[in-house]
Amino acid sequence: MFINNMKATLMRWCQLSWGQRVQLKSWANQSKSFSSFDVSEFENPLLKVATATNATGETVVYCPVQTCFLVNAFVVSPSATEEQATLAGDLIDSQLSTEAQRAGVSSLLIMVPDNHPALLDNEKFGDFQTCRVYQRNFPLTVNSGGISLRKPAQATQFLN
Repeated sequence: MFINNMKATLMRWCQLSWGQRVQLKSWANQSKSFSSFDVSEFENPLLKVATATNATGETVVYCPVQTCFLVNAFVVSPSATEEQATLAGDLIDSQLSTEAQRAGVSSLLIMVPDNHPALLDNEKFGDFQTCRVYQRNFPLTVNSGGISLRKPAQATQFLN
């Protein structure tokens, strides 16, 4: 993508040149915006990195992009006991962990409201870390020969 003579790309960590890797790690140690980024994430072979370069090809920004699972709802049977619901949640957590290892996913994000009971009992969830998450939805569009359509039904008028 090009904007004002700048170019953005997304590639896997392993596709970066050695110089780009060294530069990214160096900047991560110096940049305040990276202060919370764990450089051990660079060990993940599925890590992707978005880069923006200026008109002369110099890198302006590196943005590590991690793959994660996101859970934003738990729908529990009204007839389930608290013990059954807890056991079911533990089983789902175990299954998600197994699938995450297979897929190279390094994080599970769980979105819950501020007043959720789990957040009030921090000792019970010792390996959990509270963080602020901003949600951005990408619009789903159908691309047909360069024509971006907001409504997939419109595709038929271009394809017929």
